[in-house]
Amino acid sequence: MSLRDPLTGLRNRRFIDDHIDELLEQTRETGEPLTLAIIDLDFFKRINDTLSHVVGDTVLINVAKILSVAAAEPAAVARMGGEEFVALFPRTDAKQGLELANRMCRAIRGADWSPITGTLPVTASIGVHTVYGGSIGRTELLGIADRRLYIAKRAGKDQVVAEG
Repeated sequence: MSLRDPLTGLRNRRFIDDHIDELLEQTRETGEPLTLAIIDLDFFKRINDTLSHVVGDTVLINVAKILSVAAAEPAAVARMGGEEFVALFPRTDAKQGLELANRMCRAIRGADWSPITGTLPVTASIGVHTVYGGSIGRTELLGIADRRLYIAKRAGKDQVVAEG
């Protein structure tokens, strides 16, 4: 079974689920922090509907490249599906995780999208959660980050929410 997304070349949901479980086990053993960020592109449907799905795919490919650079090793970045991505930052505390998520958000916003999307901007909302000592499971970790992602969306998009 494939562990890579065929469009972006990033790891996929199947890989990331197993990887989160492995990292949570490591953090339970070591007590080191693990930060997870869920990244969702803002107004992506508008890009697909206005410009085309081909343009949408080009945006996804470019966002994958941006995230891969912004989240360097030992981080892992994966496409969860649609316009949603996840980044895992082992041995990264809440302050560092927030800094990395803000870097990703700025990198997406700051890219020159005009050759691809014309006047339509490309931005992302990001929800972040850090766990210390692996005290929760994968589903709960993803759920907390996802709730924070939707807080960022409701608060105006193009931002990071790490608590709340």
